[in-house]
Amino acid sequence: MTILSRPPMNTPSHIPFRIATLVLATILGTQCIWLLLAELFRPSAIRLPTDPQHAGIVAEHRNAATSAAWIGVIRGDLWAESAFTYANLLWTDSTNNSELAHLVDQGHARLDRAVLYAPHQTGAWLLLAGFASRYRWSKPDAAEALRMSYYTGPSELPLMPIRSLVAGQLPALDAEL
Repeated sequence: MTILSRPPMNTPSHIPFRIATLVLATILGTQCIWLLLAELFRPSAIRLPTDPQHAGIVAEHRNAATSAAWIGVIRGDLWAESAFTYANLLWTDSTNNSELAHLVDQGHARLDRAVLYAPHQTGAWLLLAGFASRYRWSKPDAAEALRMSYYTGPSELPLMPIRSLVAGQLPALDAEL
């Protein structure tokens, strides 16, 4: 017959280790749920459209892309995809229209978040340059945003047509551009 005895008083307790493990597991589980929720709302991969037809198709996914971006909060890739759904405004008639102004403001807000959280997104810089040029924004400067699009992705062939379009809309190009 074995008598169970208590461990000696000088042995370390495993309670702090178990609490720390539980806290880390909770954090990891919360992060997994956060990432999964954003991916569930995210439409299929959205790239910057380079023509009006593709821009119209991408614009249909605006609500889903915006929902995914709001869930992702700090994920710049999701904010860039949300901003790409506003690319159809590059080819829209820019007559004074309150609905158009509201959409442009929404696109501007999403682009600001995209370049803040993912400054490596070439398409976001290029779309920002296009909007700044088309709608005559004072900030950011269209030429500076276009320059950033070249710095972040100098040889992205799919973006060359829209880069040419944006560069053609600028009043004057400097020697570097």
